[in-house]
Amino acid sequence: MAYLLLNTLEEKLRQQDYPCSAATTLEILGRCLLNRIGLKNSESYAESITEVTATQLEILEKLNLKHLTKNEYIDNLLEHSTK
Repeated sequence: MAYLLLNTLEEKLRQQDYPCSAATTLEILGRCLLNRIGLKNSESYAESITEVTATQLEILEKLNLKHLTKNEYIDNLLEHSTK
């Protein structure tokens, strides 16, 4: 399945004339991290996602996935990340 996903990403990038390979694109997108900060022995914490770079945003736009950067989507993702 991973092979099919990688090939699909490669094809989508080619259709958009994006100059990077699927592997390079995944490396670029992989630099966006979830940060969870809390005190030791406490159930309270704060979460955030690192700021999306211009290159990451360009890739997401080309793949029609810009919604992944919207607060509503991220808030929903974070809400379910601990359940």
